[in-house]
This record gives sequence, structure tokens and C-alpha cells, in this order.
Amino acid sequence: GFSGSSRMGKKIFVGRLPQEANAEDLREYFGKFGRILDVYVPK
Repeated sequence: GFSGSSRMGKKIFVGRLPQEANAEDLREYFGKFGRILDVYVPK
């Protein structure tokens, strides 16, 4: 079973974002799933 919170980091790749998407947009959307430590949006 799962107990407690995991300290192991997780990375995700999100492709095909709209040109106007920015780091704050991603933090707002994915923040409901857990704490976001870093966001990188290449331009």
C-alpha cells in the first residue's frame, strides 16, 4: 500500500501546447495534482 508522501521527484513532458501557454498556466492547471517545483516552457 501507499502511506505518507513521496519525496521522490517526478517529471512530466507536456507536448503540443498552444504558443501562448506559459509557466504560470501550467502551474495553475497541474497544481491541483500536487506541488510544482519547476516549470520550463521553451519558446
